[in-house]
Amino acid sequence: LAVKYLIEKGHQSIGMIAGEVSPIDKINRVCGYREALEENELKFREDWVVLGPPVMEHGFAATKELLKNNPEITAIFCYNDLLAMGALQGCKEMGVKVPEDVAIIGFDNISFSALVHPALTSIHVDKYEIGRRSASLLLQMLHEPDQEYPVQYVDSELVIRESA
Repeated sequence: LAVKYLIEKGHQSIGMIAGEVSPIDKINRVCGYREALEENELKFREDWVVLGPPVMEHGFAATKELLKNNPEITAIFCYNDLLAMGALQGCKEMGVKVPEDVAIIGFDNISFSALVHPALTSIHVDKYEIGRRSASLLLQMLHEPDQEYPVQYVDSELVIRESA
């Protein structure tokens, strides 16, 4: 959703700041980023993906690194909102205007996303629904441990604010 939105807004040089929280999440989000680029005939560049811990400090440093080494980047998709908030600060320190010079999108839509300036565009995932489904599935697994259970997905939505 995030990368497709950025492409629809005209961005063709999109970097990513990825968090190393768990291998499955990291792979899925990076794969989604890559797939969206390739579906729109844009080249995936591994050097435009910066890995590190999912904290603001990393978002700050990674943004400065990405933009210094790749000034053609006009948008950054961040693994989570904390990284995106760090990215906002990194842009501010560099004199890069958001969203005029670089658009930024986060993931998780935490409550602070609407309070930063500019307000952060983010992907919202219903964590309550994830918890509810997980608890239900766990109870089913306890009662029927030999049963195979399919992977479940929770819908997400793009919350558009000022940063992209």
